[in-house]
Amino acid sequence: MSSLLILSSSLVPGTPSPPVPQPPPPPSPVTPPGGCPPITVGPATLPNGTVGVGYSQPLTASGGTGPYTFTFAGVLPFGLRLTPSGLLSGVPMTPGATTVAIRATDANGCFNTLLATVLISATAPSPCPTIVVSPSSLPRGTVGTPYSQSMSASGGQAPYAFASLGALPPGLTLTSAGLLSGTPTVATAVALSLVATDANGCTGTLVVAVTIQAAPPVVITIAPPPGEPRRTRSRSSRASSRPG
Repeated sequence: MSSLLILSSSLVPGTPSPPVPQPPPPPSPVTPPGGCPPITVGPATLPNGTVGVGYSQPLTASGGTGPYTFTFAGVLPFGLRLTPSGLLSGVPMTPGATTVAIRATDANGCFNTLLATVLISATAPSPCPTIVVSPSSLPRGTVGTPYSQSMSASGGQAPYAFASLGALPPGLTLTSAGLLSGTPTVATAVALSLVATDANGCTGTLVVAVTIQAAPPVVITIAPPPGEPRRTRSRSSRASSRPG
């Protein structure tokens, strides 16, 4: 009687499992033939910032093989951070000047470093310059006599528009081009507030006095009858007798 030999397909305990295929390792950076090309990191200078005001400046690199990874050595201004993609941003919290070493590394491991200084100010600078309105004094005027004086401005962005914050002497007007003119009708002395506004909306103000004096007396000569002496009579102008 023959016997049957049965072979089991199961693994005998203690037998090692077959190896599991592993994915190939990622390629390591390879220096290009001939060495690394010159890599330029920009911008060459970084803008200034202000304490408490949001700051954002993208950094760029060129000359190598992208993508680029950005890192820094040392410290950044307190409140700012640098992302691997090259965005320097945040809200500065401390004033001062900080020199930052920012490195851009390309896909082949080639790199270059930018040294730049970031200045953080304690307060924001005034957006408007000082605008000066001229002349600083105005000539006298006379009741009934035409008056004309041109105003000018400097220090801002032309053109300028002129206006008066208060009332002008009766009979005078101020054009937007800065011409103060007319024929005064009342003797008076007033302080004018003249404002010049430049093309950017920045203003300058001049407070200046102008005096309008009364018209001189009118001398009337009366022709006497034949044989009598000539007589003269004077009277003030009607307009100049009005109260100031």
